[in-house]
Amino acid sequence: MLLLWQMFEPITKRTKLVVRPDTISEIVRLAFKYAESERPGASHIDLPVNISKMKVPESEKPLKRQQL
Repeated sequence: MLLLWQMFEPITKRTKLVVRPDTISEIVRLAFKYAESERPGASHIDLPVNISKMKVPESEKPLKRQQL
């Protein structure tokens, strides 16, 4: 059985599966970092429905983008 991230692996610079809601901000930050580095290209984030419905701790805040 072919998993979704395996389909995107050959056509993206990076693919990542979210397994815990508290790691979403870090995964998104890394996806942008890889997408914008060297030769720009796509990053893929697999966000399962069950993970997207989980509560994120109040202490989690959106990360600010640093200007280069």
